[in-house]
Amino acid sequence: MKLHKMTESELENYRNYCIQAGNVSALAELNDFFKYFGKVVEVIKGRKIPKGTKGTVFYVERFHYAPQPWKGWSTRIGFKTEEGATFFTDENNLQLVQ
Repeated sequence: MKLHKMTESELENYRNYCIQAGNVSALAELNDFFKYFGKVVEVIKGRKIPKGTKGTVFYVERFHYAPQPWKGWSTRIGFKTEEGATFFTDENNLQLVQ
């Protein structure tokens, strides 16, 4: 779902719908979206992106990596540095700066 293209009222309606439907995964993605989108993050661990790299989040999406439906969920974050480089990583590799 393209959360970044929704207005605040659309996001609130979608959130209420997810609550009524009991869609826990969609609610988790919404929470991550509100937590990270448009904010500055810093890389604190991982192998491929240098630690200390900072950028503004432009992409937040949950993915399922395991064969079992009850585990293996992860949130991917895309961020852009001031120099214009873009990176994608797991939310566990980041911390909020703002």
